[in-house]
Amino acid sequence: MLLSAPAPAHEQTQKNIKIVPPWVPETGAGQVALASPLKNSGAKAARLLGGSTPIAARVTLLDGKGKPRSGFTIPARGELTLSAEGPHILSSGFKKVRPTTISS
Repeated sequence: MLLSAPAPAHEQTQKNIKIVPPWVPETGAGQVALASPLKNSGAKAARLLGGSTPIAARVTLLDGKGKPRSGFTIPARGELTLSAEGPHILSSGFKKVRPTTISS
């Protein structure tokens, strides 16, 4: 997958966790790292255990050194920032996606 510019997405919320707004930096390597702050509005710490997407074969949680992790802790009433230089979610093995045609 080759993106010509960062691809922004809309803010997503799941229970007490808000992904504000996620984006994927440009890459030509066939894999992309999700960059986003994850905000926890809950009174207890939350744990991100994985992810999925219909357009990639693999989604892996990695620490800042590129080593696999079993999860990330998002502190209570706090945030965890995902970035290519720190903890991140790496998607790879992209599938071909057919363009959608919209007719009016």
